[in-house]
Amino acid sequence: MKHEGEAPEPMSEELRNAFSDLTPVTLQSYHKLYHTSIANREAFWKKQADRLIWGTRFSTVMEENFAVSSIAWYPDGEINACANALDAHIGKNGGGDTALVYFGSDGEERTFTFSELEAETSRVSAALTAKGCKTGDRIALYLPDCPETVLFMLACARRGIIYVPVPFYFTAEVTAEIVHDSGATLLVTALSHTSKSFVERARKVIEYVGDITVVVVGNETGGGVLLFDEFLGTNTPDKAPADNYDAEHPLFIIYANSATGIPRGSVFATGGFLVQTATSFETVLPQNGVDSPRKALACTLNLASAGGQSYGFWGPLLDGRCVVITAEG
Repeated sequence: MKHEGEAPEPMSEELRNAFSDLTPVTLQSYHKLYHTSIANREAFWKKQADRLIWGTRFSTVMEENFAVSSIAWYPDGEINACANALDAHIGKNGGGDTALVYFGSDGEERTFTFSELEAETSRVSAALTAKGCKTGDRIALYLPDCPETVLFMLACARRGIIYVPVPFYFTAEVTAEIVHDSGATLLVTALSHTSKSFVERARKVIEYVGDITVVVVGNETGGGVLLFDEFLGTNTPDKAPADNYDAEHPLFIIYANSATGIPRGSVFATGGFLVQTATSFETVLPQNGVDSPRKALACTLNLASAGGQSYGFWGPLLDGRCVVITAEG
């Protein structure tokens, strides 16, 4: 039995061999990997954490106390999600590989390499700092999937700001409740979209949230809000190295459209989420028995969902693959 703060035992040679093939390409090999993760849970998840770059390496894999509902993964480790998604790949290959492709409803296509995505993320990070946003603050994103959605999520992760993605089909009333319940100090939305109903909802949300700063993505605006370009302003891009945060520091919060009328959010801690996402993405999705891995993944999941966050966004970028998103999902 492990005690709190005690370092996990080194992995045996037998276990190391069992984990040597981390990319099962058949259901049978996946089942074998899964059962190994159950039988040797602590050793398994210690090994999986090697997929990521840690600012401070953890000594404890997990701490559990079900009597008081306390569970923590890699609690004494420190990590930065954005650095693992962008900087790690730029350092390996110069950042010239394609990281994001966006197809708009009007035929617009926008492409970003890892280096370009990092540069744009630095601009958003600087703008957030200029607006007084700091580590631990929350920002609500009521947006269709678009490059700006990605930029805000990466910029928030870079500086320890917690983002709250809200599905664009949520009602104005529910969205406003989520903004208030999460304690968001800034709302990012859009007032130009092919869906007129979304635009109408977005305008109502802006009205309902009151004095919260609102940034609008797109070509149309309304009174009392900032256009995205105005938000960016003339701030010098944030070139400071990404800070590392406690593995238990929240990365994002996702709310359910609760039938009870009471907002209910799930908090995703950075370290545990990144490790499980990188592991499940790399062991299930990319290979599928193909000799050469696919270089891109088309995301049809809404990014404002646990699945979209895991397998349509963080999973591919952590693995150095391109994400393809569309305005219509």
